[in-house]
Amino acid sequence: MPKLAVFGGKAVTKDLLGESQLKFRPDLERKYVLEVLDKGPGDDWPWGKSMAAKFASEFSQFQTARYCALLTNGTHALQVALETLDVGCGDEVIVPGLTWNGRGSGSLGDLGAFSFQSSKTMRSFEGGALVMNKEDYYWKVVSQRACGREFKAGLKVHSGNYRITSLQAALLRGQLAAMKRNASIFDRNGQALDEAVAAAPGVKPLRRHRHITRQTGYCFGFLYEPEQFDGLSGEVFRKALSAELHWGFGTTYTPLNHSELYYPHTKKRYQLSKQYVKAITPSRWELPVAEGLWKDRAVISGWAIYGLAPSRAHLLTEAIAKICEHRHELLAGERTK
Repeated sequence: MPKLAVFGGKAVTKDLLGESQLKFRPDLERKYVLEVLDKGPGDDWPWGKSMAAKFASEFSQFQTARYCALLTNGTHALQVALETLDVGCGDEVIVPGLTWNGRGSGSLGDLGAFSFQSSKTMRSFEGGALVMNKEDYYWKVVSQRACGREFKAGLKVHSGNYRITSLQAALLRGQLAAMKRNASIFDRNGQALDEAVAAAPGVKPLRRHRHITRQTGYCFGFLYEPEQFDGLSGEVFRKALSAELHWGFGTTYTPLNHSELYYPHTKKRYQLSKQYVKAITPSRWELPVAEGLWKDRAVISGWAIYGLAPSRAHLLTEAIAKICEHRHELLAGERTK
């Protein structure tokens, strides 16, 4: 009889999560949406008391920032941030991504960008935000999301229309109320998952920086060591782990030099010179560390796994140990392909 679930054996569990410890507030989301419908949508202009303005105020406080401007999506948030800082060709951009002494990650740099796309922990189908502490940056951002209008003398940037709607903000406002409670659960359960990984053979938890006071992850990840499994590929390990826990595990996004989404050199507008086209062609980069993580070392699951109670985290340890014990069955399967 095969031992591993991927070969038809008994899985470690068919219900990894049980009842999620994360709690949400659909009642508030519904309440705020109906309020918008009753009072009229009200676009997010930098005046008045629209639902978008209320959410922006609450989100900036949550992120320990002075200002928040809502935008259509996270991609536009990044674009507007670069334009606000007048970043151009050849400039270097440094982006922090952790909460380094009780401050929100978005408030550590000049601007913090967020996405509220449907896979995120707070989601409005599409949406984004920028938080900042400098007033001049705020007025430049709100100018850009409103077609370049000038709201404060001398602070305007030529741009397009990137305003969010109050219907989207209504959903986010209800989710923010839930996130204020869930953030500590993400942190606590994430540490339990890290400990479960540390107790298993052939894998390593990701290093937690000493300045992190609370970590709320978009996804949970750890490092797989193929040499500890006699060279078993990361792809096969992830499939075996998914089968043992009845829970999806994958890898990182594709590195930029292989990305299916990044190919600016194919557009006419970028054909400025042969040198420029060569500089922006992604295949010119060699990214061995990123490629190694993507292919074999990274093991990642979506943020819903943070709902796993610490008392159940041992299931992850058991599944990894089982795969390690029976790795030769998997290796034999790889060789016969």
